Amino acid sequence: MSEDRALRLEAGRRLGRALATPEFRKTLTDGGYISGEEIVLALDDDSVDDVMTRVWKTKPPTVIAVYRQSDDRLRIMYARPGESSTEDSVTGSTTIGMLFDYIDAHQHPGWTFKWNRATAPTQVQGLALASSAR
Repeated sequence: MSEDRALRLEAGRRLGRALATPEFRKTLTDGGYISGEEIVLALDDDSVDDVMTRVWKTKPPTVIAVYRQSDDRLRIMYARPGESSTEDSVTGSTTIGMLFDYIDAHQHPGWTFKWNRATAPTQVQGLALASSAR
């Protein structure tokens, strides 16, 4: 547990440093982020269920900053509700890092997928994600 806490603290520090740069702030605003809105910070191995539970509590579009320890970088996703435009589906046990890798590998610029979770808000048919490596 202390290793997880240390990683989350490092992820927060990394996000704080990135937010101090004009280039990173421009990346965020280009994706629809408005200064002062919540950013969901996640570790690469956090489950989609855990991350999306936090996303549902924010106002879309939501920025998800994923910290990848292996190469010490943040990867950015923008999430907003949307109808599923693919047969692809994601289960809650999938990690957010795996999902990010899949989106990048298939170069889905505005990919919408089915999130298989019984407790997802009923008005949400899918989740549109766009990724941007940092």
